[in-house]
Amino acid sequence: MLKVYKKYLTQNHYAGDTITVYGKDVEQYWKYAEEESMELEQVRYKEILPYFFQLKKEHSDRVVKRKVLAIRHLYDMLKVKKNPVSGIQIKIRRSSSLNTIVSYQKLIDLYQECEVYDNRTKRNKVMLGVLIYQGVSTSELQALRVEDLQIGQQQIYIRSSRTSNSRHLKLVASQLLDLQEYLLVIRSNMLHSFEEQRPGRRPKNINPDIKEKLFFSESGSVEIKNSLKHLFRKVKKSNPQISSVKVIRSTVIAEWLKTIDVRKVQYMSGHKYVSSTERYKAYNLGELKESLKKYHPLK
Repeated sequence: MLKVYKKYLTQNHYAGDTITVYGKDVEQYWKYAEEESMELEQVRYKEILPYFFQLKKEHSDRVVKRKVLAIRHLYDMLKVKKNPVSGIQIKIRRSSSLNTIVSYQKLIDLYQECEVYDNRTKRNKVMLGVLIYQGVSTSELQALRVEDLQIGQQQIYIRSSRTSNSRHLKLVASQLLDLQEYLLVIRSNMLHSFEEQRPGRRPKNINPDIKEKLFFSESGSVEIKNSLKHLFRKVKKSNPQISSVKVIRSTVIAEWLKTIDVRKVQYMSGHKYVSSTERYKAYNLGELKESLKKYHPLK
């Protein structure tokens, strides 16, 4: 049934990572149903409710909401008369605080001082450059394809998603040479390495989409989340505050807002609503308050 469930999600255009996580959520629910002697297709709202009360004690609202969606898809697939999860809504308590930000100069220094000594580290520096200079999110970085990088026009195309708009962003002069070397040499070397006969290291199955992807892992996967995890593990050793893509993106958007109109920044960041962009003004307001405290004439 798990294979059927994953096939159902694939047909509904869910991403590979989402399908994997939903599959685990459904397996957990199946185990609970067996322990409670519940027949899946006979379960009703009142019978499934205690399961989610139990989950709320163990997990965050965001995780519970994800599990609700996973199980809702399960019952949609089973085509029961009434989906027992349809009436369950999990409200996420949003934090009023934004992500941590750092000095934008620290990000520039991080890129310029990034050590490169092999294909992987050169790829990592190029990915860092796109994060720092174009302020993209993890999913946007993941979605980039070779055709999106337009070095001749000194721009890059960021594709739209369920949560963001598409846009064209300018490339910065300091990243152009690294991008060009990556595209023409490093990336080609990485692709070629997958074809070499290296027992124990050569990937068993290569996703054909990898030839179209701008970034991919050394293991031959089109997913780069693990690559980013290893990258930030190294970054945090020398820059503990730069702990994630979200920290970089928040810092970049706040920096843009210092000199660029909010509507322009909305476009550059891919926000669907200007209110999402305006939230980042709080960073600059906080910075101003700190400066006033430091240089107040009565101090």
